[in-house]
Order: sequence, then structure tokens, then C-alpha cells
Amino acid sequence: MCSSDLLKILGSVAPYCKNGKNCPGYLLTEGKEKILLDCGNGITNHLDMKRDLENLTIFISNYLGDHYGDLFSIAEASSLFLKSGLLEKRIKLYLPELEEKLRTRMYNTEFFIEKTTDQYRTERINQEYVKNIAYHHFDVEIYNQSTQLQIGNMNICFYQTLHPTDTYAMKIESPTGKFVYSADTIYDEKIIEFFKDADLLLCEASLLKGQERNCKHLYAYEAAKLASKSHVEGLILTHFWPETEKNAYVEEATEYFKNVVAAEEGKVFKIKK
Repeated sequence: MCSSDLLKILGSVAPYCKNGKNCPGYLLTEGKEKILLDCGNGITNHLDMKRDLENLTIFISNYLGDHYGDLFSIAEASSLFLKSGLLEKRIKLYLPELEEKLRTRMYNTEFFIEKTTDQYRTERINQEYVKNIAYHHFDVEIYNQSTQLQIGNMNICFYQTLHPTDTYAMKIESPTGKFVYSADTIYDEKIIEFFKDADLLLCEASLLKGQERNCKHLYAYEAAKLASKSHVEGLILTHFWPETEKNAYVEEATEYFKNVVAAEEGKVFKIKK
């Protein structure tokens, strides 16, 4: 395996930063290419701007602020670096497509998700806000579930998750490994095929047993069940509530899947051991 097939955790909590823990952001490196999955508040604290902005492609999974808050810091930095000759080309930024019609998707028999007109209006405002700033600094493209991309040796595809806001899980395959990022979601057995046989699954785990599901996110044990049913090799939990100790999520998950750890800011993982 090439030693550059690495995943660096830049942020692991939501929806706000606390005590050195940042909102979602994950830097994947393969050869000379780098992919930044989400760009939450605070993640630039763990970026080497001169090095990490070169050959960088950014993917935003949804239009919730904790997933794009630091995008504007990178935009300003990249603009300055381009003007000073420290960066050769503009960064490519991929933003998710929005569905204009209302969406109802079943989650088992417990409840349903419905995108209301107000939710869509809010998403559209957020999308325009991001695009208006981004177009001045990045080369911007819109992606959806049918999009397939190749960046260097990496093939990238997407899966629209069960979440009130249009959100996309991402799968990145190279000759040396398969990596999957859940983004925001609730439990969805249809996603198992998308995760199947990954070397590493980075999966949100916002809730613990006993907590009310007042947000459309996964319990830690549900993330572990998805990992087990998908036959992945390793599981990294992320997207934690900032006030809760991370070991509580790991303890809950290990009842269902053994090879599990918590995402920690600054920690680096190999995609395939």
C-alpha cells in the first residue's frame, strides 16, 4: 500500500466547536491528490495551508452550516496564495444538488421524513449563500446521486441519505482501498450495499441509547450495525454531540462491531492496513 492513502480527522463534533473539537471535516490523501470531505467550523486549525491546498478538491455533503463553516477561510487563503504564486490553480469545489419537490421517505415504521416548503426555501438560501462566495474563489460544480467522478487514482460516487436536508454519503475507491463516508443520515438498510466491503467506514453517531431522537441522526449502535451488516473492515465514529465524552459512543458501538474507534482531531488513519 502507498503510505499516502491516508485519512486525517480535522473535525468530529456538531453542530458547534468546543475545547479543540471542530465541526465535520476529513482530509483524504492519495498520491498527490487531496480530497476534503466537508469543511466545518474550526477545521483549518488542522490544515497546513501551503501544502494541503495544492491539488485539493472539496466536497460538501449538505447545506447545514456545521458542514461548510470554514469554507470561507479556505476561500480567502486560496485567493491570497494564488495571487502570491503559492498555489498553481483554483481549488475545485463540489456542492450537492437540491431537490425542488417535496420528499417523503420512510424510516422503518417509526416516522417519516418530509421536506417542507420552508425547509426547501432555507436550503436554497443556504445554497445561494455558499455559491455566491464560492464562485469568486473556487471552480464550482454541482453533484447528485448519479454523479461519478475520477480524481487521480480515486473513483468517487454518491448516495442520497435519509435526512431532512439533501445530503450525500460518499464512496472513494482507489487501487489500494475503499473508503466510505456516511455524512448525516438516520438508519437506512438500503445504504448497506453502498457501504459493502469497505476497508474503512467513517460514520456519524450523534446519539446514544436512551436519548430522544429529536434530530434525524444515527445512534452509535446503529452505526455499528450498519458496519457489521456491510462487512466493513474498520469503523470510525464521528459527528458527536460536543458535550458528551466520545468513549460513550465507542462503548455502545462495540456491542455490535468490534473494530471501532472515535474520530479525534489531528489523528491520521490508513484506509487499508
